[in-house]
Amino acid sequence: MGTHEHDSDGPAFDLEAYQTHWHPDEISEEVPGGPDSFFAFYAWDRLVRISAGEGRPGRVIDVACGDARDIRAMAAAGWDGIGYDSSSLQLLDAKRMAEEEGQHIHLVRGVAEFMPFKPGVFNSLICKSALDHFVDRHAGMREFSRVLDGEGRAVVSANNYGGATVRASRLLY
Repeated sequence: MGTHEHDSDGPAFDLEAYQTHWHPDEISEEVPGGPDSFFAFYAWDRLVRISAGEGRPGRVIDVACGDARDIRAMAAAGWDGIGYDSSSLQLLDAKRMAEEEGQHIHLVRGVAEFMPFKPGVFNSLICKSALDHFVDRHAGMREFSRVLDGEGRAVVSANNYGGATVRASRLLY
């Protein structure tokens, strides 16, 4: 594919080089473990799904979906879900897990800055803990807006393992 300019006021980059094969096993030693983390991730997943799933089911996309656990859960609730990720390893995990659950979900490999969907095709969009992986966050957010319908809902969230709320939750739980 070669080099692509991603923004008129930003530098060019090689899209193929950007589409890495990262996997959470590569970074798991950095993620705190234990009951507090389990509770935080469970609550976070639940709140994102509640927010993204408000209203009647339609089409939802999870950008940087990882193992697609949110899309799998929303598909079980009647949503037509697409998992979108740049990592082929993550998408293989997502496919395997969906098959084990007897679900059919759509999985697409690509980057958030260049989404291959028509404007306004999604009713809801999820992007969890991924903005720091984008080459151009502004381009990614413009794409989010472009693919959502006029009444669409974007749920974009991040975590900070060193933040005060995470440290406090370790003390409380």
